Amino acid sequence: MNIQQQILRLLGDGKLHSGQWLAERVGISRTAVWKHIAQLRVLGLEFKAVPGSGYVWSTPI
Repeated sequence: MNIQQQILRLLGDGKLHSGQWLAERVGISRTAVWKHIAQLRVLGLEFKAVPGSGYVWSTPI
């Protein structure tokens, strides 16, 4: 499973998760999480970023 798939799996519960929490579970930096989410947005997936709190997938599976 690649990094983006892992992030999607974690965000698939529809809950808000911090970049740090995602980074620790996937084994990358918070900056890398942000970059992967940006790439997923280019593919058409929608995420809500809540400053100081984290990310939530707008249309989770």
